[in-house]
Amino acid sequence: MPEVGIEPTTSSTSVINLFSRTLIEKLQVKRQIGRNDLTLLYSKYKIKIQIQIQIQIQNQIENQIQIHIQIHIQNQIQNQFQIQIQIQNQIENQIQIQNQIQIQIQIQIQNKKKGMSEVGFEPTTSSL
Repeated sequence: MPEVGIEPTTSSTSVINLFSRTLIEKLQVKRQIGRNDLTLLYSKYKIKIQIQIQIQIQNQIENQIQIHIQIHIQNQIQNQFQIQIQIQNQIENQIQIQNQIQIQIQIQIQNKKKGMSEVGFEPTTSSL
């Protein structure tokens, strides 16, 4: 017999056991819920990170496309400038050729006039 004077019966032990079991079960349930919350949070966080990475990749791709478009436009503009310069050069060459032809014609006319006057034919207004 214990000193207090109360001897534990089977019923009091079973109540204590039952109480401790339910307490342990509740703790395990809480622990499981806590784990589920953590995995849920982790999966949400993981999804957020994946979405952010996808957005970053998309932004990079868009930036690269914009850069390619800018380079393409720049190349087209440069090509147009080159074509304009070529056309200008061609026009200048044609003008130079025309000037040379005109000078040659003038020289030939002057030579003909000199040749006629040397022979003794003076050019008159009617012959010209």
